[in-house]
Amino acid sequence: MASVDVVYDKFHFRHDPKWTGRLGPQDGGGVLLCVACVIEMMESKEISSVRKCVALSGISGALICSPGALGALLQQDHRVCLHFTASLLGMLRTMKDPAALEQVIQVLVQLLLELKSDRYVHHILEDIQTQLCDHRCGQSLLPTFTFLGKMVEALPDLAVLLLAQYVPFLEGLCSALLHPDPGLKASLFYLWHVLLGGTSPAAMPAALSPPPALRDRLCSTLLQTLTDACTPELTLNCLGLLKQLVQSREAVSCLMNSQAAPPRPEQNLSNTRDTQDPETEPSPEQRLLPLILKKLLLSGDELLQVASAHCMVAVLVHSPSQYCPPFILADLPEFLFERVSSTRSEVLLWSLYNCLLLLCKDPLFYSHCHSVYGIEALVRSLKEALRLTNLEVQNHGLLLLTEILDRQPEGVRLFPSGPGFEAVCEAVVSGVSAPCLLVALQAASAGSSLLRLHHQSRPVQFRSIEKLIKAVSNRCTDLPLDSHPRSAWSVKSGDPSSRVSRSGAFLLQALICIQAACRLAEQCLSDPLLKENVFMAPTNQNAAGDSLQSMCVCLLHCCDTVCIPTVTRVCERAPNVQMLQSFYLILTSQFTLLTPAMSPVMNLFASKLASSGFYRLALEHKALLCVGNRNPALEESCCGFILKLSM
Repeated sequence: MASVDVVYDKFHFRHDPKWTGRLGPQDGGGVLLCVACVIEMMESKEISSVRKCVALSGISGALICSPGALGALLQQDHRVCLHFTASLLGMLRTMKDPAALEQVIQVLVQLLLELKSDRYVHHILEDIQTQLCDHRCGQSLLPTFTFLGKMVEALPDLAVLLLAQYVPFLEGLCSALLHPDPGLKASLFYLWHVLLGGTSPAAMPAALSPPPALRDRLCSTLLQTLTDACTPELTLNCLGLLKQLVQSREAVSCLMNSQAAPPRPEQNLSNTRDTQDPETEPSPEQRLLPLILKKLLLSGDELLQVASAHCMVAVLVHSPSQYCPPFILADLPEFLFERVSSTRSEVLLWSLYNCLLLLCKDPLFYSHCHSVYGIEALVRSLKEALRLTNLEVQNHGLLLLTEILDRQPEGVRLFPSGPGFEAVCEAVVSGVSAPCLLVALQAASAGSSLLRLHHQSRPVQFRSIEKLIKAVSNRCTDLPLDSHPRSAWSVKSGDPSSRVSRSGAFLLQALICIQAACRLAEQCLSDPLLKENVFMAPTNQNAAGDSLQSMCVCLLHCCDTVCIPTVTRVCERAPNVQMLQSFYLILTSQFTLLTPAMSPVMNLFASKLASSGFYRLALEHKALLCVGNRNPALEESCCGFILKLSM
């Protein structure tokens, strides 16, 4: 289309030749264009939209092929240039053909980029502001708003100019949001999104923050529109602006202080409200934003669900202690867990895990039993996530499990029955066996938290615990231990992303996990109800493989074949206080765990330790690392081991 001349013979003969030029490559060819013909063609009602489209296409092609040429023609007289842009702006109000409107917008944006003059930008803004003041325009402003959004995208400094010098103009844009047409509102919300820096990778800077009164008005209108949004385009554009606003602490405060109107939550959003105790959910906590985000989570649209989760995280990070309670009181964790268990989307899983990681740090999360009702969904989700390829999703899911296990109150059990505990053990074992060492490290951390007495089902699932111990031990044998210098095994130093540092961190976490298993076994030994499975028939042939004694033998074997050779080899190069502390506690536990019937095995184990120089080793570590009241916990574990070995 760039080869089509933009000249209209019916008018052209009466135009001054200075307004005509051939725009194109210097080697010839190009488009013959008459500025005056363009103006008359665009303003004439007799010329069809098809012919106007052809002319606009020619202008667009000329602007691309011959930069600066059209600008030079127009700038011979700025009044003609203003008239040229005004005629194109007029087409935005009068044209109905979508293709023609798209061409007009494209030419206007290209022209402004070529002219590089604030004069013409101000002229266009004043023209649009006049239209905003004319309440009769209404629906006809839609193409104008679309053009304004494209113009702000193309001219980054324009957003700063509008927010600094055109506050009445912005107030007009905010008032236009009340128009009933959803298409017009969708275009306006996209425009606001662009104005506040939505197309730039950086967060909303202070320079792109609207005045407080206008910002609060915009937030209120946005929430009300999201509540009643009836088209996908409007909902998505509203969410785009919301994601931009929640990056600002002040905007978040305004959004979270907006309450739902009394009839609305009862009829549309809070179907579960009637079944809950009003004293635990006072009406001031019924914030509109959590209810809106909950509604979006319930939608079947994954894009809306991801956007909802992103907005939730962005709000919570500003002040978790302040904003977590409203989301928890609105039962958001329940719906987050429901989505977690029903999706395989890596993007959505990552977003949902992030939300729950923030919410699970608030005591209300546990007092409202969200952990109890959500743990099964989380375990199912983890099993699926560990089959995916996204390592960050796997790590976040295991971190969420660890946080819940660490924070769950002791009086409320997460796994009252055996199958529930077996399922979570399987998930943790899968994580420990994952190829990525960072995922395995987080899984081992979750295993350490899981091996607490108050997390055990009744009866205790000793066989599942053994599988976890063996998985952690087997992973230790795969670590690269022999090919690194003395300083490489320092857990606190070096690059944490290096394979050596990750190996050291995993070994330390594995020792902590095995130590937790030893402590659990000792607690079970002291409680007759936990020592034996009272629900299993004495003649059951599988009883021996699912007993405390079997677990104790497994721990001794692990200690003898994995812990002792691995830790002594590593700490020979660089003694590590944390590793040695866990190591000596594990060794000490072995003297308690074996029953009198197994005293020959215990005697053999003690003789092996003594003959291998463990007296001297413990004393050397104590002298090296505990002099001058340093590392009292390590000194206590060394002394406890020496005492047990002496007995």
